[in-house]
This record gives sequence, C-alpha cells and structure tokens, in this order.
Amino acid sequence: MRVIMVSRAPPAFCGIAEYASMLLEALSRRHGVEGFFVSTRVVGDADTYTEPYSGAEVYQCFTEDGGYGGVTACVSLLDPGPDTIVHIQHEYSIFRSNEEFVDMLARLRRILGEKGAKLVVTLHTVAHPIIHPDRVEVQLAIGELADAIIVHTRLMEYELIIQGVDSEKIHMIPHGTVINPYLGRDRERLLKRLGLDEGLADKKLVTTPGFIRPNKGLTTLLRAYGLAKRRHEDLALILIGVPQGRGNQYLESLKPILGSSHGVAFINRFLRRDELLALLAAVDVAVFPYVVEKFYAVSGALHLAMGSKRPSVCTRVAKLVECNELAPETSTSAGKYKSIAEKITMLLEDTSLSASIASRLWGYANETSWDKVADKHMELYQSMLRA
Repeated sequence: MRVIMVSRAPPAFCGIAEYASMLLEALSRRHGVEGFFVSTRVVGDADTYTEPYSGAEVYQCFTEDGGYGGVTACVSLLDPGPDTIVHIQHEYSIFRSNEEFVDMLARLRRILGEKGAKLVVTLHTVAHPIIHPDRVEVQLAIGELADAIIVHTRLMEYELIIQGVDSEKIHMIPHGTVINPYLGRDRERLLKRLGLDEGLADKKLVTTPGFIRPNKGLTTLLRAYGLAKRRHEDLALILIGVPQGRGNQYLESLKPILGSSHGVAFINRFLRRDELLALLAAVDVAVFPYVVEKFYAVSGALHLAMGSKRPSVCTRVAKLVECNELAPETSTSAGKYKSIAEKITMLLEDTSLSASIASRLWGYANETSWDKVADKHMELYQSMLRA
C-alpha cells in the first residue's frame, strides 16, 4: 500500500507536521506502507528532501495562502493507483483559502476516482457555526468529496453529524500518543540536555509543553504559579518554546510577568521531539491552562504528557476533553488561576491522588499509542481499498 500524506512535514514548527510524521513512521514500520509527503515549502530551495523521522520522501509542492494546484500536480506525479490512499491533514491555518481548498479537493477526487485511489481527510479542527459559518460549508463539502473523514473525539464527530455530514463517512480515531522513552532517566542529565540548570533537579517542577500562543493561557499559568509557590518555595516553572501564529505579540505581553516571576526558567527556542520528551520526563506536573475557543480540536501536547506518565492540570475546554474525562479532579474552568494553583498544590502534596491520575492518563496513553492508532488507520485504509 502507498500513502501520500498531504500536510506540513518536519522540520516545520508545527504539531500537525509532527502528527503526520509519527503516523507515517508507525504505518511504515508496522505495515510496510510506502509513504510520501506532499508538503508546504519549509526546507531551502530543494523540491524534495527525506523526512528524518519517518524516512519518507517529501515533495515541497504548495504554499499555504492559496493556489493549491501544486498539491494536485505532485499527487499526479506520484502516480496514485488502486493501492493508494491520499490522506490530507487538514487545518485551517495550513489551508488558509477555503474556496481554493474545496476546488483542490474536487480536482483530487476526479483524479483519484479515475485511478481507483481513495481520498481521506483528517480534520484537526472542526469549526462551530456560531463563529465560522463559512467553515461549516467547507466541512460539508469535505463530507461530499472525501471517501472518509477522520476526527479525534466524539465531540468532533457529533458536531459534524449535526451539521449534516454523512455519519457513515466519519471515523473517530484518537490522536496518537508517544510512549516516552526517557521515563526513569536521571533527572539532572535530562535537564542538562535541555541547557537548564542541573540545580533544578532538586525542585518540584511544572511545565506547559508546546508552542507559545494566546490560546495557551500562559498569563493564567504565571499567576497560578505565583500562588502555588507561596506554599511550595521549592517549586519551579519551566517554559520552553517558540511563538506561533500571534505568539510574538503574546510573548511581548508576557515579558513583564516573566521578569517579575521568581523561579521561572524560560527558553525561547523550538524543542526537537526528543528534547520535548526529555522535558516531560523531568517534570512533576504538566499544566494546560488553555482558554475557551469556539471550535473542537485535540491537544498533541496533552498526549505527550500522558505518554510521559505525568499527572496533569487541565482547563475545561474542548481541546482538553480527554483530560477532563479522565481526570475531573484536576480539571477546572478556564482563566481561574486560583483554582489552577490549588490543583497544582494538591498534586504535589497528595501523592496517592497524583499517582492515580498519572495512572489513568497512562492507561489512555497506551490505548492510543501510535502503534495502535496506526493499526486503526490501516484497517480503515484497507476497508476503503476493498470497497
């Protein structure tokens, strides 16, 4: 079987690029899939390069602002046949022109239909009609043109059904989870690997992994940390990441609070996959103080924390629904920094509760390991090619 993945690809600073790479690597390793990327341009002037994690050949074919003819041209170049799945990882920040995306999808459908190949779209964001009625039209068009749609939660599935997408085309496959290979490693060495003071190994450590964006609620986190530190003087907060989207302006607004917060280690750089896993293996608690957003999605950073066997504090937002369901004791309303501080303190002081929550999240991490998620994708692909 051949899988042509239409997506951003590493080394793009993007969670969906990481997602697509992890999925393609697991499909190749477990099922012998021959994988390719049709991607946005991120590496120099070369038209192709080899993606370092999955080993897939990457064809840099399109820009994100529109004019997606490069996608259909590269897919045609790869000569799809009756053994081929073209799998689009859709996100509105990647395919920014809705009209041109739908046009591209229609062209792809015609090309693939002639050759017996199948078209799958994973919706990483499902829009809600209150805010984006135009995106609902896009989602309905995807429902008409794709052979299958993949979403990551039941919330996303049912929202699409309510909007009028054919339920038989929708498949709920959870976001995959990396089982952290650094668990049990020496903490000082892990911190040194990240360029952090090894003296932090004696502290109680919390972090919010991932990119710096306004939706991450870092202002709330810093206020919560300040309160929690009054009770635990040996508490330290580690923040490592680069701004994404409107993150540069957001980071500027955070600098006064960062400057006045004692015990915060902040490094403004992109963490490679191995470094992010090392960070999560070194901390005691992961905190996700995300703000409420009027759409449905899933947090890849949360899955990394679950795969690192770390108890988590989460706000009650759609993006963190898995955490809310598995760990209601440490879930709280968005923006409530006093409550978040109390949850952090509770996990640091109640070792039994902390272990229980970590165990629940760890169980779900194993249920959604990339191997198992790749198997579910393979089952779907095979059923489509047999149809």
